[in-house]
Amino acid sequence: MGHVAQLEKLSARLLARLAELTPLLAGADRLGVLDLDSKISQVYGRGKDGAAFGYTGVLGLNTLAATLTTAAGRPVIVATRLRGGNADTRRAVSSLARRALGTARAAGATGPLLVRGDSGFYVGELITMLVREGVWFSRACQVFCVSDRKLG
Repeated sequence: MGHVAQLEKLSARLLARLAELTPLLAGADRLGVLDLDSKISQVYGRGKDGAAFGYTGVLGLNTLAATLTTAAGRPVIVATRLRGGNADTRRAVSSLARRALGTARAAGATGPLLVRGDSGFYVGELITMLVREGVWFSRACQVFCVSDRKLG
């Protein structure tokens, strides 16, 4: 785990530096959208570390990813986490979102942030963390304003 944490830290620093040198996240001072997603990737062979049968019924690995998008830019991956194929969608999403928010801020996302996720991420621990961080959260076309700042 230590090596993974070191790589995550290096990746966050690299993104922040790249954002300083290029218009990678142009408009992040006005509004950034942080998308959380979970994906199961099918693998073959029982020897694959972490592979398990999940709710999809296939042998796979489960990935959490967070991307940051601005009105003037394309999505940029700000955080990832690899989990076993049978991981619950909610597992580790709060810590991933916290890390993604920190990376987004370090990369210049100084404006309001909207965190989007599907209904699998609609859990108290995540919502509580987002309220504390002062960002908005959206689920299935509903926006919950958890900040005193106005959108736009």
